[in-house]
Amino acid sequence: MALGTIAGAIASAGVSAAAQKLLGGKKAEPNVVATNPFALPEVQSTLNRLSNPTVAGFSGGGLTGSFANGQASVTADPTRSGIVNNIAGQFGLQLERLNALATQIAPGYSNMRTQVLGDLENQQKSAIGDLRQNLANRRVLGSSFAQDALTRANATFANQRSQASADLFMKELETTHALITEQTQAGVNQFQTHLTEANLEAGIAGQLATEASNVMNQAAQIQAQLVASLAGQYTTASTTASVKNADLAAQSATGTGTFWSTLAQPVAGAVGGEITNLFDRK
Repeated sequence: MALGTIAGAIASAGVSAAAQKLLGGKKAEPNVVATNPFALPEVQSTLNRLSNPTVAGFSGGGLTGSFANGQASVTADPTRSGIVNNIAGQFGLQLERLNALATQIAPGYSNMRTQVLGDLENQQKSAIGDLRQNLANRRVLGSSFAQDALTRANATFANQRSQASADLFMKELETTHALITEQTQAGVNQFQTHLTEANLEAGIAGQLATEASNVMNQAAQIQAQLVASLAGQYTTASTTASVKNADLAAQSATGTGTFWSTLAQPVAGAVGGEITNLFDRK
């Protein structure tokens, strides 16, 4: 066998055996590559859901609440809106009737005043007529006595009218004040019905927005924790992979150098001996 062929065979066999021996009898491991967890479909799906959490709405009592595009809204169906409008309309009708009544009790112009003073006037006419007739029957109608009697009778009825007028004015004033209060309350109730409904819807929307905010904050916290955890695991895995690959590379380089250093002496000795033998044989 030629010298080159022998050396090649020794080198080929020796490299394989010596490399395994120097590396602890194990074959070199392939490079360790850490997979990016953020590229996984299930991770992306979870992060997307956490970025856009679903907030449950509600529907009941003719009201429907929802939360979308960062805004909470509450709407009433036609039935509820119709009921609210009918209630408000009742107060509106009450206000119309009170306004009509106000013209009948205005101080100084009330129907009650007209009735009371009219009755007094009729009583005066009747009484003065009867007095005149009585005086005429007594044939003293033209006397000073008769004139004095008529004057005193008219004065009495005048005082009654004055007193009745004063009393009527106080009653008219009190009644008008009470009526104004009722008018004001009816008008307020008419608007308050709609305002109360609006406040109810606003309150529900506020609660819904608060709950949505809590859900979004919790989702953001969970998302941040998940991202931090995945990033930490990915960084650790990448660092471990890099260190392990570098260690394998170092072990491989060290093992190869040792192998060639170990192999050089026997090969050289063998080649030298072979050459010596060849010269000896000559």
